[in-house]
Amino acid sequence: MFQRQPVARRLSWLIVAGAVAITTACSSSGSGGSSNSGSTSAATSGTTTSTPAGSSSAAAAKPTGAPFKIGAIYQAAVGAAATETDIKMMSAWVKYTNDHGGINGHPVEIETLKETGNLGVALKDVQQLVGDGAIAILDKDVGDDAAWVDYVKAKKIPVFVNAFPSVAMAQNPLAYSTATSFFVVGNQTAAATVKAGGKKLGILYCAEAPQCAQVVDPVKAAAAPRGAAVVLASKISSSAPNYTAVCLALKNAGADSVYIAASGAVPISVAGSCHQQNYNPHFIGIDAGFANSYAKAPGMQNMIGVVSNRPWITTDTPGAKTMHEAVDKYAAGLFDDPNFTEQAVVHWTLGELIREAAVAGKVGSTAPLTSAALVDGVYALGSTDIGDLTPKLTFTKGTPQVITQNCWFYMAPKDGKWATTYGTEPECKKAS
Repeated sequence: MFQRQPVARRLSWLIVAGAVAITTACSSSGSGGSSNSGSTSAATSGTTTSTPAGSSSAAAAKPTGAPFKIGAIYQAAVGAAATETDIKMMSAWVKYTNDHGGINGHPVEIETLKETGNLGVALKDVQQLVGDGAIAILDKDVGDDAAWVDYVKAKKIPVFVNAFPSVAMAQNPLAYSTATSFFVVGNQTAAATVKAGGKKLGILYCAEAPQCAQVVDPVKAAAAPRGAAVVLASKISSSAPNYTAVCLALKNAGADSVYIAASGAVPISVAGSCHQQNYNPHFIGIDAGFANSYAKAPGMQNMIGVVSNRPWITTDTPGAKTMHEAVDKYAAGLFDDPNFTEQAVVHWTLGELIREAAVAGKVGSTAPLTSAALVDGVYALGSTDIGDLTPKLTFTKGTPQVITQNCWFYMAPKDGKWATTYGTEPECKKAS
């Protein structure tokens, strides 16, 4: 039986990763009775296999081969509202792909399970997905994927990882991602500070677990080479009635930028308190650490957001045009959802990565419709930028690719909406 991670350890992991919400769920029940609530299976007809990644084309012949099955697992306790936007995006990708010929003539089917934040349930869910015929796993099982990484490694099943997996999953040589490695969060925070014109950084981290402070040292180390410095690091309570005192402390320390390592509701509360003190620094959000709603939040007008993939508001690249075409048709209004985060875009690019790898490996055509053939396809692909939706992604056999992806993009609010104020070219971690 897998043992539940201590709450403090789980809090620390999600905070350092920059996730939207921090789960304090403590259930240790091993029963999977409710783990599959909301489970879905989708298969629609409709992509020509020769269509380049990120390009549009007229609907192709209906795919008629055996289903190309993908299993998706989510930790339901983390960012529940944002998770629904992720699932809607993946559904749009499936429908768009099938309406354009499927993958090598095979209709895509995705089975989605939501585990309850329990390691034993997570393993059972992945075993179910594999038992149902999934040849690839889409992983947004934040941290809990450590419970099933050995299982999929033994089965040699490729895992396509959203941001913030466990360290064990990040080190899995058969795990692939279109998201920036969580190991460069410190570098992203320091770089965002300088990009926004700041030099003095404040860090606020949750008081609920001592490990939350672990975010401070990586930021300090990354700030110095960029000409920035951490001028204040302080713990804060997620249940505080207001944050006036810490805002005044940040202001007195001269902090022009602030990174908040705490749950999704706390940054908005902090920004509101600081705004009331006429103190409006550059708040920094990373990937799922901010949502659409932040663009209109009081005190966030100077915010800078760091995202793994090209900002979702852009439509001027082949990949972006295809994504917007699909969302407009199959998930209208999704980009305007207040809970929409970068993670939904990463879902789209992960789907496209699976498709590109399958095309490169001729999975289901001259090669069998198997996990092994899909893995071969990843390495046959070699590199991609998903129609210029991601920085260049490179896949080398035997190298844990999830760890090596070290580039990102920026967004910023403007008049209550997101804008590409800092351009659309990626920035990358500086060589150490």
